[in-house]
Amino acid sequence: MAKISTKSPYFINSTVTNLDAVTLKLWIYTGTQTTDRPALATYTLISTAINNNVMFEIGELIGDFINTGFDGTYDADLVWVDYTTTQTILGVIGTESAYVQHYATKGYTYFEEGANYDSGNGSLITRGTVQRLSGQTYHVPYDNNQCVAYQKWINGSLNTFGNLNISLADSSDQIIYMEVASDVEKLIFTLADTSTNTIYFENVEECKYTPHKITFLNKEGVLESMWMFKRSAVQTTMKSETYMNNQININTNYNVNQHQMNRINVTSSEQLSMNTGFIPESSNEMMRQLLSSDEVYIDYNSQTLPINIKTEELLYKTRLDDKLINYGVKVDFAFNKINTVR
Repeated sequence: MAKISTKSPYFINSTVTNLDAVTLKLWIYTGTQTTDRPALATYTLISTAINNNVMFEIGELIGDFINTGFDGTYDADLVWVDYTTTQTILGVIGTESAYVQHYATKGYTYFEEGANYDSGNGSLITRGTVQRLSGQTYHVPYDNNQCVAYQKWINGSLNTFGNLNISLADSSDQIIYMEVASDVEKLIFTLADTSTNTIYFENVEECKYTPHKITFLNKEGVLESMWMFKRSAVQTTMKSETYMNNQININTNYNVNQHQMNRINVTSSEQLSMNTGFIPESSNEMMRQLLSSDEVYIDYNSQTLPINIKTEELLYKTRLDDKLINYGVKVDFAFNKINTVR
């Protein structure tokens, strides 16, 4: 069972001699795999063969059924994807194939990784060292299909060991967010192939500035959090229209206390400029995925609010050339400051 990243193309290919056409039935659903599959297919697609080959691209179709978002609670947003194919050869409709079963997230792949790429990662965050605000917990997303056990280390010693991969029946069981306490310094996932993924945690104390926690949908299609530790600044932008009021009265006079130029349709938006503080060079990939994300949220004034990344360029920094690595990021709050929701 593979993980489909719906923001990139995912291909289903069928090739056989004398192929005329292929019918693809696609089921997209949540809940218990197979048991909760609808009786009727979500999509039925038919394609004529060219040179004995038919290829379907289903990534966008699946993505429409994944409802993502973040309100402060870490939940896995994914769906089951089952499909069958039926080939027509020399005018004869064949037997419908067995179900092929996968699951899908709103992730994406890179060009260099090729078509239908599945990272097979256990840990689904982008970096091996997490800097978190001192005293804060951290939620690490992991693939429950890949990870079979975990270890939590505190003060240089193994503190907790546990088994994973116990239940995989429900769509919500495929990706789990493990809460990691503030005193854990190392988390090790053991994968089914006996390899390991290790994540180190570095607690950062900030006394001068107000850190901001940012949560974004990363390349794997899961929520990943990071902190902007250093200086931040808020800017408000106003937009409006004006019209000229004819305020002369019947006595050919007017009131100098009234507006001649009237301002209407006033809206305002807020922008926030932030700095990461000094981060490891291994966080460069995290920054790339943050700037590439179309779903980003900030913990701000005790609320979880949506933001849009305004920064559109990233010049990668290295320890060799830049010594200490700090990135500045500009964001827009994804709503009008003056409430216009109707």
